[in-house]
Amino acid sequence: MFILDLIQKLYHNVEYVWPDPRTRHYPLVYTPLPYTIVAIFLFFTYYLGPKYMRGRQPYRLEKIVIIYNFLQMIFNGYLVVNVVRLCYWPLRYSLWCQPVETGTSPREVALTDFVWLYYMSKIIDVLDTVFIILRKKYSQLTLLHVYHHAGMILISWCGIKYVPGGQSLITGVTNCFVHVVMYGYYLLTLVDKRYASSWWKKHITQMQMFQFFIICVHHSISAVSDCGYNRYISALVVPCTFSITYLFVIFYWNAYIEPAKKEKRVIKLICRRVIVIFICIYAYIYVFYIKNVLLNRGCQ
Repeated sequence: MFILDLIQKLYHNVEYVWPDPRTRHYPLVYTPLPYTIVAIFLFFTYYLGPKYMRGRQPYRLEKIVIIYNFLQMIFNGYLVVNVVRLCYWPLRYSLWCQPVETGTSPREVALTDFVWLYYMSKIIDVLDTVFIILRKKYSQLTLLHVYHHAGMILISWCGIKYVPGGQSLITGVTNCFVHVVMYGYYLLTLVDKRYASSWWKKHITQMQMFQFFIICVHHSISAVSDCGYNRYISALVVPCTFSITYLFVIFYWNAYIEPAKKEKRVIKLICRRVIVIFICIYAYIYVFYIKNVLLNRGCQ
């Protein structure tokens, strides 16, 4: 009975207590459909899509993909400009520790709308995978690619449902800016093959890894500090982002470091130190959390 009561209480909190009531009317928020979307995405990626393309010639979708990349670049740029305008220019939000605003002023409602649009953009991003399969570019269909797209749908869903704003806004802005650069690069490579060089890809990958490092550090701050931001969300985001960063490091190593056979020992040393730093940060988060739990129990 204790376990059933605990499960019932947890479900009640997850569905009725912890969510932000302002987002109840948004589509695909107060629903388990994001899990269904991820399941369909994985089923199509690993079974249905390859099975459908077996024995077929790759589709020539260059014009469609050009339009798609252009629209993605505009859409992500639109989110960057508007969130920066509302929060960071001039500086209204803290770059260090920012609580979630729960009011209903026009600015706060607009920010919630942009957080929902960001969540929608993560669902739209799965079209990348659809185009890869239909064009039979299977070399791009890596674990990093699939894990990243599936994980971002669920993380952004938790963001709009429980913490639409606050500490996570700067990380969303950073992610959208990287997507502007990334989709702009994809667009250029389709228009002019001269831009399809490893130099551009290498630096975009570096930008993506730096982005995830910022996200880890930023949410580590809100996990150990009283920012008025849900610590459980930050404690979830940090290991998820670290796992994506780890996959990016492996990809970067295999794509750009291993073939060159240069500075191998230095890069390994840097990677080890980065991993040690992340482990120390995360250990500190949980030590701090456990200490607070014990102190609260002692006070009771």
